[in-house]
Amino acid sequence: MTENHVSGYIKYQAMQLGAEMQVQGACMTGEDTWPNIRTSGERMIRPGDLVFWDPYGLAWNGYQSCNYRVIVPVIKPARKPWMPEEVRELHYAASQRSNPAIRPQI
Repeated sequence: MTENHVSGYIKYQAMQLGAEMQVQGACMTGEDTWPNIRTSGERMIRPGDLVFWDPYGLAWNGYQSCNYRVIVPVIKPARKPWMPEEVRELHYAASQRSNPAIRPQI
């Protein structure tokens, strides 16, 4: 997926939801996020990239929108999430090493 794909999809969704106008709007990723040049391109969005989207010029019922969204797309981890038992064991082991005088009641 490219920056232009994201920008076009969000503009389409805004119009479907009743936006009155979408003058501009830009999706910037990677090295294009600073300085904020407000332009979308054909750069592929990869996991770990910083994605900045600015919907400037968007209006609903006469109100102008002014918000920004920054996300970082990630790949779903292959490893299972930590279980509470594992967290409890790690916490207990760390507390025993750090200060043996304090014995948490876990």
